[in-house]
Amino acid sequence: MSQVIQAIQAIREVHSDMQVDTARLFVLIAMHPGITMQKLREITELPQPTVSRSVALLSEWKTPETPGLGLVTTAIDPQKRRRKTVDLTEKGEELASSLANAVR
Repeated sequence: MSQVIQAIQAIREVHSDMQVDTARLFVLIAMHPGITMQKLREITELPQPTVSRSVALLSEWKTPETPGLGLVTTAIDPQKRRRKTVDLTEKGEELASSLANAVR
């Protein structure tokens, strides 16, 4: 149980009131580099607006005026231009590594 608490503390250090769904999306992105937004919706069964808002918070910019957390980056899928893929940034990789170490 202490490992779970350490993982939660690592997430809280990045964003003190991060929602559980946002943290879950971050972990899925860490586990599946290049995952599409559609696949995130399918796996989590969250509504599209919730996934979009959470990924925006995890990204460099939450809105054009509001900085995000800088943990993920999105890109248009070159195979299907209507799809977006999501990957971790270097900062996101560091958090993912901290979480992995916390639960070992």
